[in-house]
Amino acid sequence: MAIEKILVPDIGNFDSVDVIEIIAKIGDAIKKDDPLITLETDKASMDIPAPHAGTVKEIFLKVGDKIKQGSPILMLDIVESDKKSEVKESPKETKKEEQLAVAPPALAAAATLEAVPEALSLTLDQPEAVVSKSCDNESLNQKLVEQGGFSLIVICCKNYTHRSLYELPVKPSPNIPTIQTIYLYPSTCFFEGTALSEGRGTDKPFLLFGHPSLPKTMAKFTPQPNAGAKSSKHYGKICYGWDLSGTPKEVLAKTKGQIQLKWLLEAYRLFPEKDSFFLLPKSGDMKGSFFNKLAGNNELWQQIRKGLSEEEIKKSWQPALRQYKEIRKKYLLYEDFE
Repeated sequence: MAIEKILVPDIGNFDSVDVIEIIAKIGDAIKKDDPLITLETDKASMDIPAPHAGTVKEIFLKVGDKIKQGSPILMLDIVESDKKSEVKESPKETKKEEQLAVAPPALAAAATLEAVPEALSLTLDQPEAVVSKSCDNESLNQKLVEQGGFSLIVICCKNYTHRSLYELPVKPSPNIPTIQTIYLYPSTCFFEGTALSEGRGTDKPFLLFGHPSLPKTMAKFTPQPNAGAKSSKHYGKICYGWDLSGTPKEVLAKTKGQIQLKWLLEAYRLFPEKDSFFLLPKSGDMKGSFFNKLAGNNELWQQIRKGLSEEEIKKSWQPALRQYKEIRKKYLLYEDFE
């Protein structure tokens, strides 16, 4: 056996995440991929799995600790057979088109050095399509197995198209609790990268958004810490802004089935401190800002500052969107919405 310190792996763009549960205990014999701890962000909770099988010798964390990538979790006495089973393969050169044929679309975009912003969001059925372009492609599955890959059987939903409406029976995350939030999130998520509250700490996240300095004639709300958002912007302060809540049908109608920039543009117009509207990273360079990660480019914030209209901004997206849609067509399982 070999004792190894197990660290927090890459958990995305989070510098401080709450530990809400310690699952493993000293002396536990655990298998590879058994959950060790549970973390919670403003968006969701996640388990951190064991990278090896072994016995827990020491635990470095307790509930309530804040951790990040690289933080120590525990000491694990690794089962020797598990350690020997790890085989590192040398990376193989692959053409871009080959990468697109085997990688989920979001990863395929990364393979071509393209970002996938909110405007290009993918639905969950599409990654399956990159393995099998039809729902019963047995020959492709067999070929994958013969090449040392894997077999994936895709079960399609009858009578489903990308125009079909579906209401989830569970919350996708603590701050996306309703279908109304899902409809609006692609349009209102941009406020996460601004000085405005995006409604975290209320019962209507991403339906309510505003700031204490906006006109007091607007919708009023006061964000407070809750189970889904223990820390965020403007807690305990009265904010003024927008309340886009309503029935699912009413909220969907407000989006017109696409990303709407009108609320973001109007918020910037009304915001008194224009220089502090967009949240800067520690580097002070907007290129590395969270707003840019949401937008997928370094242009949107500049277009807003220049006073471009929604129509002008969306027109600038069209060349890249047309190119993306041509790639996307190859991986769809269901009838598209256009």
